[in-house]
Amino acid sequence: MKSNILNNSQYMNWLEKLDEATLRKVLTVLPGSPFEKAEVMKRIRWKQRNRIIIHIPHASLAVPEEFQKRLLIDEEEFEKENIFESDYLIDVFCSEDLDHLIFPYSRMFCDVERFRDDRKEHMAMFYQRGVVYEKDARKRSFIQINETYKKHILEDYYDPHHKTLTDKVKEKILSYGECLIIDLHSYSDFYEGTLGKRISETSPDICIGFNDYELAKDAIETIQRLCAKYGYTNILNVPYSGSIVPIDYINDKRAKSVMLEVNKRIYLNDEMNGLDENKAAEFDSFMKELYRKL
Repeated sequence: MKSNILNNSQYMNWLEKLDEATLRKVLTVLPGSPFEKAEVMKRIRWKQRNRIIIHIPHASLAVPEEFQKRLLIDEEEFEKENIFESDYLIDVFCSEDLDHLIFPYSRMFCDVERFRDDRKEHMAMFYQRGVVYEKDARKRSFIQINETYKKHILEDYYDPHHKTLTDKVKEKILSYGECLIIDLHSYSDFYEGTLGKRISETSPDICIGFNDYELAKDAIETIQRLCAKYGYTNILNVPYSGSIVPIDYINDKRAKSVMLEVNKRIYLNDEMNGLDENKAAEFDSFMKELYRKL
């Protein structure tokens, strides 16, 4: 005999909105056998996990040959700059069990989290660091570019990435009723404008970014609870704010998004050029538990 709960869409829609602890309490008083209630938990967890997309735009160090030929600084200097500007090794903490989208090239080649139109992008207007960077973190002109080259990057790299993300969000909403994007980044204590200058002595271990607090509230509170459990400090929308949502879904409440800006000090070594075994293991446990609970 099939469960009355499973066959009641109104019940299921309500139950899906509860956090796991509340859900377990509610199921104890609802009718149905232990087997049926276990099946309810299983189905809800399956739906919740499958609605997630992990988006990692800045972890890669790869650049095409056409980019390398345009460099105005030597290769060794570029490699150093590339590591510094990347969300170095944050992709290690991506769950292969969840849907994910990792941009395969360096942000110094194409930054897919900038606005496409430079006139709408603050970093392009003031720092010449739009989708196609003209200057590096030291404010040096490091590459030869022109409008033809920029158009090529937009059409052949930027646009396809955003189409893929949009298609993934559409598929999640059609299949599961909503989508949750985890926009995964990392940052350094050092200010991008001048290497060696600290942003702040109190920069958080994890910055939680969002566009609409109420829309992302459940995910935000889950992250904050886990931060408390693992001893990580966290601040909302500082030093970075917002989280990516495809243009087609910018006002669609079914498309939820939360950004994790992870301070590199909690998983990299002191030289910031490799993983710290103990710190990385602890952060890996944090991320695995987070993926289970979102």
